[in-house]
Order: sequence, then C-alpha cells, then structure tokens
Amino acid sequence: MNKTTKKLLAGFSVFLLFLILVIWALPEWINPNNYKSELSALIKTKTGYDVAFQGDMTVSMFPEIILNIEKMEISNQSGFQEVPFMAIENSTIKLKPFPLLRKKIDRYSFTLDGLTLNLVKDEQGFNNWDGLIAPDSTLQTNTATTKQDDARYTSHSVLSALTLSGIAIQNARVNWINRQTGEHLAFDNIRFNADKLVLGEWLGMKLSMDISGRSVKFPQPINWALKWATDLRVDEKLDHFIFRNSRIDGVTPQRTTAQTLTAAVTIPHATVNIRKQALQLSGLQFHSGDIAINANLTGEQLIDKPVIQGSATIAPFNPHALFKQWGFALPTMRDPSSLTNLGMSFHFKADPKQAEINHLDAVMDNSHGTGSVTVKDFVSPTLLFDLAVDSIDVDRYLAPKDNTNLMAPSTYVGPLNWLKKRDAEGNITVGKMTLNEMTVQNARLMLDSKKGSVNIRQRTND
Repeated sequence: MNKTTKKLLAGFSVFLLFLILVIWALPEWINPNNYKSELSALIKTKTGYDVAFQGDMTVSMFPEIILNIEKMEISNQSGFQEVPFMAIENSTIKLKPFPLLRKKIDRYSFTLDGLTLNLVKDEQGFNNWDGLIAPDSTLQTNTATTKQDDARYTSHSVLSALTLSGIAIQNARVNWINRQTGEHLAFDNIRFNADKLVLGEWLGMKLSMDISGRSVKFPQPINWALKWATDLRVDEKLDHFIFRNSRIDGVTPQRTTAQTLTAAVTIPHATVNIRKQALQLSGLQFHSGDIAINANLTGEQLIDKPVIQGSATIAPFNPHALFKQWGFALPTMRDPSSLTNLGMSFHFKADPKQAEINHLDAVMDNSHGTGSVTVKDFVSPTLLFDLAVDSIDVDRYLAPKDNTNLMAPSTYVGPLNWLKKRDAEGNITVGKMTLNEMTVQNARLMLDSKKGSVNIRQRTND
C-alpha cells in the first residue's frame, strides 16, 4: 500500500470519527425543548389545533436516531373545550440515520404509551375532528386528476422507501361521545403491536381492548373484552390488502349470573381492493355458545354505493337456552319445549336501502320451511315474505290458553307482538297447520301487519 493511499485512508478515518462525534454530541449542543413553541406553531398552522408539550423532549443521534416526547396534549376545537382532543403520556420514534442519506427510512419503529383520544359529536351534528387538516393556500394544482395522481405517486414513493420494524401502542383509551343521542362508548386498555412492514410481505398484527358504555343500537349496556390477530400483506400499489388467519375473540360478563358470554370469529382469507372498491371474505366462522355460523360474502362499490352479498349456514341450536344465556327472556308459550331447535341456510344481499334473503331453508322444532324474505326501506321498513312450511303447530307457540285470542271465522289476530310493531305483508303456504286446536290441510294464507294489527286470512286460488 503506497503512502498516498495510507494518507487518504487515515484522512477518511479521522473525518468519519469526527462525523460520529458530531452526531453523538449534537443533542448536547441543541436542546429540542428550546423549540417547543416553534413546533407548536407549525402544528397549529397545519392542523388548526393548539399543542402543548408539557414534558421533556429528548433526541439521540447514535447509533440510531431516537426522538422521545413526554406528556403532549392537543386541545379541542371551539365548543369542545371541556376535554382535550388528544393526550399522550410518552411517545418514541426510532430510525437508522445513514439510510436517510439514500432517501430511505430503514427499520423505523414507533412506540406510543398512554394515548387518550376524545371523539365528540355535538348537538348540531358537528364532530370535533372535522377540518382536522387545514388547507394549504400555497398548494396549487391545475385539476382534481392531477391532485389524485400526485397524492398516489407521493404516498407510493414514500412508503416504498420505508421499512417499518414495528409499531407498539399500549395503555391507550378512546372515548366516543354523541351529545345528540346520549351515546357514550369507551375503548380502554388498547394494546396494538405490528411486526416489520415491507410492501409485498406478510405483516403480523395484534390488537386488544375493553369496550364499555351505552349505544343507541343496543338496549343493554355494552361490556366486552376483544382480541384481534391477523396477518396482512399490502401490495406495492397500496390498493390491494390481503388478510389471512384472522381471528376475533370477545368475552363479556353475564348480566344475570356469574357466567361469561364468549364469541369468536375466524376468517381464513379476506381481500380488500381499494381501486375496485371490492371486498371478499372466504370461510368466515362465528361461534358463541351453541351457535355456529359459516358464511362467505363479497362486497362491491364499497365507497360509492355498497352492495354486500353472500351465503350463510346456521347450524341447529337451542334458541331458548341461548337467549337465557344472553340474559333475555322469551315470551311464555303453551309448550315449554318450543323453540329448542333452530337451524337454517340462506343467500343474502344488502345495500343501503334494503336487504334480501333468498333460498331460505330452515328447520324450527318439527317444522321445515323454505322461501324468501325482504326488508324494504330501512328508514320506514316493510317486511315482505313468501314462505312454505310442511307442517306447523301454531298453538304450541301461543301464550297460555287464558290469554289467547279466539279465531274469527275469516280473520285471525294473533298475539305476535313483535309483528305488531312493524309493517309486514306476505304469503304462507302450509301443508298441515294446527291453530286453536283445529287442523288445516294445505292452507294458503296471507298475512298483513299494519298499524299494530296482525291479520291472517285464507288466500284464494290464483
């Protein structure tokens, strides 16, 4: 090795050592806490939210860049100031410094501890996250198409150059408050972990949380502990997501006894195509107590006008025992053994306006039926149906004799309270039916439920 080469190597070594010392000592010379106000002003400009850094900020540069922020709080918009929009106890970002010189983010990791997020809808229907990202007046584009193309290109370029070594979120809480309805849900003890993310490769994810509160959609208070695990693969175009081996487990304390109610959903394979607005779930299985459901479904136009369709099979189970386990009491019936066996299979299709069930094949106790059911107009729902049953003993499902209405010569008003609250119309064909201790063969009936009255009458031949 000649003297010139030795001098070059020695000079480079000295320069590299000096660079390492500068990187190591830089956080000692520049205190990030001195720039809290400037950083808060920048976030205010971009989002419209006030940010307060109440704890220390630390930065280390070697052997990896580590940014740690303690006790950060983001205030709410006007009208929601009683609670902050977001509060974070501790957050840490780690990344390798040298890949940045190649415009790559390699082995980036993110840890979040003690997140509290408050989502609120006020009495007028405004959300506290509306307008989260303020428009940038300096950004000018010629057409909407250009904006979309630029956004897609930019996000693709950034994520293609990013290798995420992990995400960890723990001790997080999300509060949902709807002042219009009085609805309040709390998502507590949220823990989320994700493995290394590389586009085109599988990523393992796990999520757990406790859900409590009251929802307008459920009459009983909600109290669930949920766990979700899945593998995810995202293609390089960022519009095709594939999930495999997905599983959701839920546990809730029983309201009337010391028992617990458990439920599990497994989905071996699922795909979501953003560009085509398409969804496909294959081999979905749901288990809760004695109930087991298998289903396959597809979705189209998920963003513009969602349409969901598929098929499902419900294995025979005991509805009487299941409702008792759930803490609900069924109406008293003449025959205590009624509703102890129920199973069915069907095809379904639903859009934002209505839902249809076709190819229905059901077994209830000793009866077997087929047909179709449609719910039209979810705003003012009407139930339409066309059913055929081989044989049924209606008497066994009625209230005890002293509370049973008698059958008029041409019209029968039955004690079907759940139908009295709905508009319904349809045909029922029965091979053999027992009603008020009378047996009818080959009955063709029309049912009409309007304004709280349920009428059943004989249908004449077509």
